[in-house]
Amino acid sequence: MRRSGHVAYASVNVFSVRPESIDAFLAQQHDEFLPLLRRQPGFRGFEVVRTGEATGVATIWWASADDRETASPALSAFVEQYVAPLIVTLGNPTGPVVIQFRSQEGARAGEASAEMGI
Repeated sequence: MRRSGHVAYASVNVFSVRPESIDAFLAQQHDEFLPLLRRQPGFRGFEVVRTGEATGVATIWWASADDRETASPALSAFVEQYVAPLIVTLGNPTGPVVIQFRSQEGARAGEASAEMGI
């Protein structure tokens, strides 16, 4: 049931940042980290959800686990050099996407895309 371009693997990053660094951290994610991600083969998407004053969850979607592994050295170097000084904690669970649902803008409910890759 998989289709080309759909997400097969995700990296979920749960973070807390020093409160005085949250604005710099979010700007850095948008202005520097996102362009780095976009240059990686198999990159499918990026989302940051702010869950508190200085906490959040960032999800990176990949076409495959291999794509995530290929990008890992570049991403790890960026995080070590630029992100680590701003964060208090960072958890990084990864795994295959087993259920995915994406609604098409303006589409009727029956036209939405649902994927299950268990």
